[in-house]
Amino acid sequence: MTFHPAAKYCRGTACTCGVLPDDTPVQSDRVKTSPPAKVNASEHDKRDAKLINSRGTCNMPLYLDIREHVPGLTAVAVTGAHAQDLKTQGKHGVKYLKYWFDEDTGKVFCLVEAPTKEAAAAVHREAHGLVADEISEVQEGT
Repeated sequence: MTFHPAAKYCRGTACTCGVLPDDTPVQSDRVKTSPPAKVNASEHDKRDAKLINSRGTCNMPLYLDIREHVPGLTAVAVTGAHAQDLKTQGKHGVKYLKYWFDEDTGKVFCLVEAPTKEAAAAVHREAHGLVADEISEVQEGT
């Protein structure tokens, strides 16, 4: 059995990129339900290189999306929209991690792991239609 070539970076689970070499045991909730593409280990290592952060762990890029003003924003509405995101995110290889909001101004911020900002936007569009005004790639500080 061949083990995942980037396992030392991936917290002992399958890589978050969803591309696995042949015969790799999959033990992650972050791998899509459809079978991943098969590549040889050297191709996989090249694809993984850009996903390894400064702590030596393999991660998807992080994005912060911002909606400047959602009319009539309430805590209940944001919680419901986030629940819809969670139901939809797997189709797009995305993982919504946290959200923050301000009822007074109607601002909403979401932190998301996604392969691209377009994939992050697709989840919101499909889940509830409240697309971000801005999506920026960010890095986690220490």
